[in-house]
Amino acid sequence: MELTTVNKKKIFNPDLELLRGVAAIVVVLSHIIFRAELFNKGYVPPELKYLVLPGYFSVLIFFVLSGYVIGINHRDRLFNGKIYDYLKKRFIRIYPIYVIATCLGILISTTAYSIPTILANLTLTQNMFYHVIQENYPAWSLNFEMLFYLLFVPISFFQVNSLLAFLLSLIIGIVSLYLPVGPVITAYAWGYCFWLSGLYLSRNTSKSSTPVRFIPAIFYMMAVGIIIGGHNYITELHLHGFSSQTIIVPAQKIKSVNDLLLLPFAFLIVVLFSGHKFSHTKIYWVVLQVIPIYIICTHKKAPDDAGFYMGILFYLLAGLTLLIKIPENWIKKTGTWLGGISYGIYIIHYPLLIIFGKSIFITENLWIYLVKVFLYLTVVVISGYLLEKVYQPIFK
Repeated sequence: MELTTVNKKKIFNPDLELLRGVAAIVVVLSHIIFRAELFNKGYVPPELKYLVLPGYFSVLIFFVLSGYVIGINHRDRLFNGKIYDYLKKRFIRIYPIYVIATCLGILISTTAYSIPTILANLTLTQNMFYHVIQENYPAWSLNFEMLFYLLFVPISFFQVNSLLAFLLSLIIGIVSLYLPVGPVITAYAWGYCFWLSGLYLSRNTSKSSTPVRFIPAIFYMMAVGIIIGGHNYITELHLHGFSSQTIIVPAQKIKSVNDLLLLPFAFLIVVLFSGHKFSHTKIYWVVLQVIPIYIICTHKKAPDDAGFYMGILFYLLAGLTLLIKIPENWIKKTGTWLGGISYGIYIIHYPLLIIFGKSIFITENLWIYLVKVFLYLTVVVISGYLLEKVYQPIFK
């Protein structure tokens, strides 16, 4: 694991960039399968229809990553001009690319969205007041992201302990379940817990580092995202006050209670890829294995178990590749490059998916379907590259 300094201020970790790239591709691939009605008129070849990927878990990992990177690159207290510089950089990083994807979503939409809905999406205030434009559905997370960036200002200015902020956000999320307030408050509070866990990690890691084993770490990420994220295990316990399985946010159904079970795993994934030594990492990792192992052992068979067994397969592959070393240079180079354009890939892939579903051939043949997927991924990657490496620098 190597750390380099870019522009004398920004600290760059290629291993975390790899994680970002992998997470972005997992989101894209998961939408090809789960949004088959948009991509290929509802048809997925039987050979692929049981393929399950943890797209939502990948977004939660993005939140942890974001908190960690902001914490690493902004160790000094924000005040006066530094606050302005911080907000300007965050705005330039997010908004120019975001507005392109949002406008594309509006242009290809067959829905007559109201002016307030369009304005909410253009100003990154979707979720709060109006629905996200469905042609740019993943943009629900950008509203969360910008809110978390803003909340970092008082945390930095007043030097608030990240663990204290985490506990306060967790309590707000729990208490809001029992209060007559909008469910979006719970979603924001618990989403912020993910972000703050990354911030906490940035403040509590040693300068020494350890080599990252990418392949087993990626398999492990896929496994826990499917095994734990695919079912509402906490709500199935029928805890008092937690009887509702989902909290409906205008843009997104957030399995908020179950998300708390995913939080320590998202945190662990970032710990593994950061390469930094964290207190008692091995003990933390071993203890966490109780959860997926317990779920696997107690799981009751159901008609849609194919996805669950895919999670078990990934879990076994994680253990196998941990014991048997496989050359990883190829995945590091590819993943790091994709990480450099991951935001562009993430924000543009959904409008392009809809365009492909409307204008590119529909097929029920496996090989032609794979050709369509390849063409789509090629266009997504090229578009992400153009947005990040050609369009974005203009605003810098």
